Amino acid sequence: MRGLVDNGYEAIYLWGVHTDRLVAQGRIDLVVKAIEVTEELGVPSGVGCHDLHVVIECEKNKVPCDFYIKTFHHHNYPSGPKPEQLTEPYREIPGCWCCARRRQ
Repeated sequence: MRGLVDNGYEAIYLWGVHTDRLVAQGRIDLVVKAIEVTEELGVPSGVGCHDLHVVIECEKNKVPCDFYIKTFHHHNYPSGPKPEQLTEPYREIPGCWCCARRRQ
């Protein structure tokens, strides 16, 4: 990552595909470690996600990130879920990890 900063990157975030998986596996410790490595480089560090549960867990566990990047999108695209697929948990394939949850 040092090379990224040396080439002018002003912030770095952990990609949502990875954080979604790590949090689902209960490995919030690895998310914290990634944030700490980025902070050592002196740039803002963030957590990306597709599943809002990642933000909830990061806040609950006081992950020291500077920002979040969360996807928001409609499901009206070719690989989007069909109405009968909008159950918990839903995983979109092929495509990004899209957790569509029923409203309570």
